[in-house]
Amino acid sequence: MTNLKAKITTAVATAGLLATSFAPAALAATDITVSGNGADSTNKVKVKSSHVMKVKQMNMTSVGNNVMIGQNTGGNTASKNTGGNVSIDTGDATATVTNNTTTGGNSAVVNGCGCPDSDLTIDVKNNGADSTNKVKVSNKHKVKATQKNVTMVVNGVVVGQDTGNNTADKNTGGDVEVTTGDADATVTNTTTVGVNTLSL
Repeated sequence: MTNLKAKITTAVATAGLLATSFAPAALAATDITVSGNGADSTNKVKVKSSHVMKVKQMNMTSVGNNVMIGQNTGGNTASKNTGGNVSIDTGDATATVTNNTTTGGNSAVVNGCGCPDSDLTIDVKNNGADSTNKVKVSNKHKVKATQKNVTMVVNGVVVGQDTGNNTADKNTGGDVEVTTGDADATVTNTTTVGVNTLSL
């Protein structure tokens, strides 16, 4: 007489991506009992368990920053004046451009392989004389994590400034003064690319 009892309880945890925590599944219990068999009986028990967790994260970022600045405080004319004082004073031309680019990264925390905790009990007992009893247990657990970032950032800056081409001629008498202000341009490009972190 063969008394074979098997009870398998398995819980499966779902997995997410991007800044996600992967927790192991709940307890899995396997109880197998082979007992009370007669003489010359043959009893075989084979338990095979395989668990695979795959984590795949990927970021693709493309950023293009184009800046064009044109400033002109020149092209002033103080000509053909007769007598008196002539003065041209232009103000400053100032431009400030700041580009800040931050690309995303991947973060994954994997607690184990997401496999059920092992709680396996196999009992082979009280069988008759010359009985043959075989037990084979195979457990395979695998974690595969892949993270990838592809980032392309293109910053283009064109600055044109002109305080020249001022004219002060053909004036009769008096003082002629042409004063142009400063043409200042400040461009700052800052790029911070994301990183991948994986904790097992």
